[in-house]
Amino acid sequence: MREQILSYLVRFRRGISAFCAGLAALILFNAVATKHATVNPVLRASHSIPAGKTLSASDFEIGQLPADFDWVGVLNVPSQATGQVTSHSIAAGAPLSLTDFVGPNLLDGFPAGTVAIALPNISDASANSVRAGDHVDIYSTSADPETNTTRIAHNVTVIAESTSDASIAASGSKSSLMVAVNSAQVQAIAKNVGQGIFTLALLNRE
Repeated sequence: MREQILSYLVRFRRGISAFCAGLAALILFNAVATKHATVNPVLRASHSIPAGKTLSASDFEIGQLPADFDWVGVLNVPSQATGQVTSHSIAAGAPLSLTDFVGPNLLDGFPAGTVAIALPNISDASANSVRAGDHVDIYSTSADPETNTTRIAHNVTVIAESTSDASIAASGSKSSLMVAVNSAQVQAIAKNVGQGIFTLALLNRE
């Protein structure tokens, strides 16, 4: 019996070798496929992004996240992010999700003509003291010590908060918020952008 088995092995050694090689390749392919199946594509910020930025293709890139990583609303298709407006600052490399953007119903309940605008260069103390839904007065303080602080908008509603971003802070930039304003307030804010720092005065919460 032993001699008969050896005879069969010798006779069919090439076929057996080919079968073993194919089996090894199949096992290797399954191992690689399993490894790649553990990650999913995800869009991530290609650089630090401030609040109120309308995203273009240069603002994000495709990365990978573990398939079991629990991130609600994560984006993985460029068309999902292009044209979206950020509701807070986003650190470079951070995955992008639906919660990072201004929603289509953000201005529901506001008077006709109200617009959402990013208020940049806010003093850190002011930014840290307000939350979405708060009503504030906006003051502009010029870098010129001879110029007094001026109130440029009254009773403005904060509709989205900025988030702490170490990379933006390291660059010397201040915080930013999204606020709901009328056309006159938009012009006043635009006129003072780049002139100094915005300070917020929190109005009484009713």
